[in-house]
Amino acid sequence: MATPIAPTPTLKGNDADEFVKKMFESPSKKKIAYMKKVRERFKDGNPLIDIL
Repeated sequence: MATPIAPTPTLKGNDADEFVKKMFESPSKKKIAYMKKVRERFKDGNPLIDIL
């Protein structure tokens, strides 16, 4: 039987502040290019098709 998933811990203090800052930052050009590659790879629904 599978192990139950533990609840996500609550962020407090500096960790919470950093998380909020990152949420509102604009993504870098490098991140945008990476996400475009990921989206293209998953477009057909099977990202492993090139490997097989």
